[in-house]
Amino acid sequence: MKSVLLIIVCILLLVSCNDRYTRNPKILHAEELLNSHPDSSFKILSAIKQPEKMNRADYAAWRLNFTYALNKLHKLNLSDSSINFSIQYYEKRNDKKHAGTAYYLKACIYRLNNKNEKAMIALKRADNLLENTDEYRIKGLVHFNMGYICKSDELYNHSLKYFQESLSNFKLVNDMKTAAYAYREISDMYNQLNYPFDSVMTYSNEALSLSKNAGDSLNYYSILMRQGELLYQKDLYLSKNYILSGYRYIRSDLPYYASYLAYIYNKLNMPDSARYYLTISFNETKKNPDAFIGFVSGALINKNNGNFKDAYKLLERAYVKRDSVFQKNIRSQLYRIDKQFDLSESENQKAELTIAIQTQLIWIIILGTGIIIALLIILQIISWNNKVKIIQDSKMQTLEFEKQSEKKNNEQKKEIIQLNLKNKIGNTLNIYKLKKGFTTKEAFVQEITEQSILTKNDWKIYIKDVNQLVDNGISRLKEEHTELSETDQMVIALICLKVNINDSCNLLGMIKKTMYTRRKTIKKRLNLDADTDLESWILQNLVKDEQST
Repeated sequence: MKSVLLIIVCILLLVSCNDRYTRNPKILHAEELLNSHPDSSFKILSAIKQPEKMNRADYAAWRLNFTYALNKLHKLNLSDSSINFSIQYYEKRNDKKHAGTAYYLKACIYRLNNKNEKAMIALKRADNLLENTDEYRIKGLVHFNMGYICKSDELYNHSLKYFQESLSNFKLVNDMKTAAYAYREISDMYNQLNYPFDSVMTYSNEALSLSKNAGDSLNYYSILMRQGELLYQKDLYLSKNYILSGYRYIRSDLPYYASYLAYIYNKLNMPDSARYYLTISFNETKKNPDAFIGFVSGALINKNNGNFKDAYKLLERAYVKRDSVFQKNIRSQLYRIDKQFDLSESENQKAELTIAIQTQLIWIIILGTGIIIALLIILQIISWNNKVKIIQDSKMQTLEFEKQSEKKNNEQKKEIIQLNLKNKIGNTLNIYKLKKGFTTKEAFVQEITEQSILTKNDWKIYIKDVNQLVDNGISRLKEEHTELSETDQMVIALICLKVNINDSCNLLGMIKKTMYTRRKTIKKRLNLDADTDLESWILQNLVKDEQST
């Protein structure tokens, strides 16, 4: 009698395990319409009365597809409790296809709540579950969202990789409308990572063509405006036409693009239009333009009107804004690490182990006391081995992480010093060029020169920074050749930064003849032959040591 009951229980369990997904015709029909007609899918699913009274398989499928329809229609709410039922149901049955889709939807809810770290963990889980499935559209959406999160954290290399993976998946299902968004984001990442301009525009043009063929006007005009922004320093007329095309169609980000239009119209000698768009860029809520170019536009307009005082103030604010953005980007690029994503893998392994143990325990109870004892011993061994492996892997990852962090910190210090030096020198040269453009000696020119041109009081700071950049190479030269003056050291510092002789003369306020005389003096004080090239000698003996480290 006991044997018969045991067989019946086993058969019932096997049947229930095989019934992993729904057979409800309404739910299946709604699922077919999700991608092409999400509104119709939503209506079908909403018409099902009291879905919570259906069996667990049907209810899990209803929850999954209803949440998916809400997401497609941009109607998701801020709660993830409903999708959790589907996640738990499909994970217990090892249904990776639908469990992965459920995790993707959970990540979408997290993103609505601005919880990007939790969203990334959910997306990583979805990616692992869907890895060996043919759900290419969902996999593409998973990678696309991972790319967006990395983009918001300014991890552009990671973001580019995810956007490229999403594009490959969208192509497999011939989803060209969504592929256009992937092309657009890849173009943006190429621009952020300083890829060749032709590559940036190639991907942008592909996105433009696909969005036009798909009838996606919103994406099409957004891409046009972005291309106008990219072209404003290369083709003023084309840039203006592109931005205006989108400007009339898309009403968001108007102050941002109005700054570019003000700059372009000013360059085209159309002051009325320039002032019109400059007014829009200085909107009532922010009181400042959204873009650095807005301050520059205002400075140019005031300069042309002879209002040098206001022009100076706006130009100064432009440089302050540019420097603040520059420093923020450097800090973000150098110090942000996505270790939270790696830590999620350990949590996922523990979750999978727990599910496997629970499933095995059910079978152990059914098959008898003797098998229970044997399986418990096996499970304990497996659990112990897994824990040991996890601990060992964790230690190895920690050691590797500490080693890489130390190396990155050393590289980052030097990179920040070099970038700051070049940025300050670039500002000095720009101001010098601005000074040369004036023929009169107005108070504006005198004031901006005094505040921006590199002075002798600044030399010690620059020499100290460059000395640190080349591993105290300048200090060693000074110790060995005590007759080297501060001016000599400043010339050596500029050579270490590979500043050409014309710019060096501008920075130090020298004429070329004086600079050549100074370089001959330095060679004598370094005991170098008259035929020796000073720049080559310094770069070989000072800079090469820094590079090799």
